[in-house]
This record gives sequence, C-alpha cells and structure tokens, in this order.
Amino acid sequence: MAMKFQVLLCAFALLQLSVGAQNLNEVEQSPEREKKNVQDGSCQWGVKVWYKPGISVRCNCMKCTCAEGKWNCEYAFEYCPHFSCGGEQYSPNTEVCCCGKVYTKKSNYSCCGYSYYNRQTSKCCNYYTVLPKAANCPRYQI
Repeated sequence: MAMKFQVLLCAFALLQLSVGAQNLNEVEQSPEREKKNVQDGSCQWGVKVWYKPGISVRCNCMKCTCAEGKWNCEYAFEYCPHFSCGGEQYSPNTEVCCCGKVYTKKSNYSCCGYSYYNRQTSKCCNYYTVLPKAANCPRYQI
C-alpha cells in the first residue's frame, strides 16, 4: 500500500515538474510524434514527457524503469539507504534492528527480542530469551 502511494506521489510530482518545464520551454508534441513514441515502446511520464525503453527515473525512494511502454516501479534501496530503528537510523546492508536496538550485521547471528545472538552457540526461546544451544527451552517458552 505504501509503495503504491509513493508511486502515485512520484507520478504527481513529475507531472507538476513536466508541466512547468513545458510551459518554460514551450514544448509542443504533435499527435504523430506521440503515436511514434507509443510504437517505439516509450513511456509517458507526466503530460508530454516521453522516455525511451530502458531509461530509469528516480522519484523519492522509487526507481521507475520504462519497459515496453509501461513503467516498472520498485523501491530502490540505494536512493533511501537508511531505515529507522528505535528512533535512530540504520543501514540494513550492514546493520540489523532487534526490537529497537541496532547491531552490526554478523553471519550466523539472529535477533531474539532485544538480543543479537550467535545461532551456533545459542538458541532463542519464545522470541525473547537466549539460552545455550544444549539447554532446553522451558515448555511455556517454546
């Protein structure tokens, strides 16, 4: 749902930009040129702004790529590399958020509540208690 909203927000923002640019440059596009753009597989963004297939447009955290006359939009991490965790920003490429606490990402580690534990030596019981691997989780904590 949030992604659809961002796509709509991007489309509206670029529509406003393209209308303003056209008014400044007095760009006119004939119906013949528009027909050729459609046949070429170009994508329309805004009122009279066309992009060739393979061209990408960035809008907020979205990357939209023209393909066969349609825009394929998806979240692009490189445009918005930080996420929020417990009131601070973190980068999910190098860090992990465990219930609001940020840790440096390590292999064979996982979150267990607020803890970031080594899965090779420990285990998580009931999503919040870390115990040694050999220990048994209490029945009410399985």
